[in-house]
This record gives sequence, C-alpha cells and structure tokens, in this order.
Amino acid sequence: MSNLISNNMAVPLIDPNMLAMEFIVPDALKPSFSANRHLIPRFAEQVQKALQQSFEHPDTRLKGDITQHEVKLRINLCYEAMIAMHMDEKLSLIQSLDILPGVIIDALRMGIANANHLVDGKGHEKKRWSAPAKETDVVPTGIDLNQEP
Repeated sequence: MSNLISNNMAVPLIDPNMLAMEFIVPDALKPSFSANRHLIPRFAEQVQKALQQSFEHPDTRLKGDITQHEVKLRINLCYEAMIAMHMDEKLSLIQSLDILPGVIIDALRMGIANANHLVDGKGHEKKRWSAPAKETDVVPTGIDLNQEP
C-alpha cells in the first residue's frame, strides 16, 4: 500500500508531504500490540485506509483543501476509536482493525469528535460497533438453589 491518499482516479487528495508522519501506536494499546507485533503493520495500513476512505466518502469529504490539521484530527479519531473498541468494548485487535474505516466514517457522519460517544451510546442509539452486551442473571441472588423449598 502506498503512502499516498488519492481518489478513485489516483489523483492525490492530500499533498504527500502532509502525510509524511508516522502512525504511532497509542500508549494504551502498546501492551496489546507488543504481544501481537505482527499486527503493527496492519494497524498503520488500516489507519491509512480509514483516512483514505473518510476523505473519499460523499458524507465525510471536505469541501475545499484538506489541511494537515484535518488529517491529524482524523488520525487522532482513529486512535481514540481503537482504544475505545479494544480497551472499553473488549473487541480483539483484529476485530477493531477490521471495522476501523467504517467506524471513522460513521463517527464523522454523525459529527462525533470523540469516539467514546459511539461506545457509550450518546452518539448512536444502536451502538453499531460495540461488543455484545453482557447477559444478566435471571436467577435471583441470595437464594441457594440446592436447598429444597
């Protein structure tokens, strides 16, 4: 995968010099990625893919020039989304990486600047990318079911 964000006709959308930045694994995810070093290149690819798709999507592309500030904001949104998905919602790194581009587009479409709002339900009623809810106990607590009534 190249380091050039471009549109479908291979015309650069962003000055390549603007993307001359490294994708850094956030501190909160470093223990997980250190145990899964083989996923670090995929992390960089998926962040780049999320950026590319977010600038191409009709609902999230910018009218006018793309600034370095906007690129950094979207990269930080990717980092926040990864932390929220993996640390808060307990999705695996692979699951989180697989859905990252769609999550970023959804967050931008809803005008959410903080990915945690998707997780906690403030920004989206259906919580599209959260882990399954924990099941509740149907057995009342404090009762010993082994004893006869």
